[in-house]
Amino acid sequence: MQEVVRDASVRPSGGWPALAFWLTATLGVALFALGVLAQPWCGRLDAERQLAFEDAKVGQVSQAVEDLETVATWLSDDPKYLARQIRRDLGYRRPGDEPLPLVSHSLAPPLQEPRMPEPRDTRLDRLCRRFASPPASQASLAGGLMLMAVALIWFDLPTSQRRGKGDAE
Repeated sequence: MQEVVRDASVRPSGGWPALAFWLTATLGVALFALGVLAQPWCGRLDAERQLAFEDAKVGQVSQAVEDLETVATWLSDDPKYLARQIRRDLGYRRPGDEPLPLVSHSLAPPLQEPRMPEPRDTRLDRLCRRFASPPASQASLAGGLMLMAVALIWFDLPTSQRRGKGDAE
């Protein structure tokens, strides 16, 4: 019968190897996830900014439409305005009317271009912006994979089989 002897020099005792394994593996997974998710996160932030910008534009246009509808209903009930419009459209003039020079004007105020909202500035957003560039993303992917490989190979905790003092083959 073969006796199993534990070699104390190969594997240190205590909880430190397990803690070191989990810290290394967690750091590797976090670095890998940061490399994978940084670009989509920044794309989502940019899409949110663009959506807010477009919503502001839509709000301005809808307000201008409401203002013009109010003016149109107010003017459609004014008989003097209607008579002026008919004369202008059909080219009729009253005796003594002098045509005015054509002036380009609008009843609605001109639309102003809304400002693009400032990007959010949380710690996670700043971190993702740093890792969103292709070299940083690829480096974090490689670093994360290497840390996970180091955790699995060097510490060998999840794959090794533990034997007690009285266990034999």
